[in-house]
Amino acid sequence: MLNSTTTCTTGIGTENCTTVYAESTSTDPSYFNGFTYGEIVISSLLFLNLALISVVAYQIIFRRIKIKNQ
Repeated sequence: MLNSTTTCTTGIGTENCTTVYAESTSTDPSYFNGFTYGEIVISSLLFLNLALISVVAYQIIFRRIKIKNQ
């Protein structure tokens, strides 16, 4: 498991152990600044889709209207 910590306490004739699991964002190579690589790829693709839609909408709405010379 990623970054697991086990703590055991002993009493009279008993031993209790607890394990805490946490994902490390600093040592795990599948994380970058708190984001997984999948999240980064999805965000990049969404941004590219937004840029493409913006360019297409601009071309449709603001394309030049050609006026024939008289």
